[in-house]
Amino acid sequence: MHRTAPQGPPVAAAAVFRQDAGLYARTWRGVRLGEDEYVISADEKTSIQARCRGHPTLAPGQARAMRVNHTYGRGGALAHLAAYDVHAAKVSGRTEPRTGIDPFMNLVAQVMSTEPSAKRVFWIVDNGSSHRGKKAADRLAAAFPDAVMVHTPVHASGLNQVEIYFAVVQRRVVSPDDFTDLAQVADGLGAFEDRYNATAQPFQWKFTTSDLDDLLARLDRHTTDHHEESSAEPAT
Repeated sequence: MHRTAPQGPPVAAAAVFRQDAGLYARTWRGVRLGEDEYVISADEKTSIQARCRGHPTLAPGQARAMRVNHTYGRGGALAHLAAYDVHAAKVSGRTEPRTGIDPFMNLVAQVMSTEPSAKRVFWIVDNGSSHRGKKAADRLAAAFPDAVMVHTPVHASGLNQVEIYFAVVQRRVVSPDDFTDLAQVADGLGAFEDRYNATAQPFQWKFTTSDLDDLLARLDRHTTDHHEESSAEPAT
């Protein structure tokens, strides 16, 4: 679970989360997904910069931390878009000069072309401007009738599993950001994607709908108890 609470009424946010959690468990509206149905978690990692350090970064050694020069030259920035198959632990990524509707649809087309016989492909996305709301869902369905867009609750993008992959990318590829140019950034991201796809296992998503029911029940009891305590306080 993301540390930031979903925005809006708890019941509404819970209903949205149930869809996401159900898809992670290979169900949709109570029905088990078939082998020809896929669940993709997608998003963009924005503004990955090519910063060429004034002196080469020194790798850590015995009793010595990594040394990174604080002066650097700027070589531009790009966006990294990724689609993560949550059940196969496979990533399909690309780099673009910037984020937006067209770059996101480029990613969709890249992924959808790899499984042309799929019955349905569910796309879990957050509420970023590239894929926000009903217009984005309609746009996706118009371009690919077998694709279904499912949004995470507002301000709860951490429920999107691709964010875990991006956290790994941040640690293993982007930090420290010492690249001579954008081509080196793109090459590094592509090489890591290949390595990840060769070895990774699906994330074990442990927060289930039963856990959500327990959490909502505790919140409801807390709200009720607080209301009763406030009502019992004498007037001053």
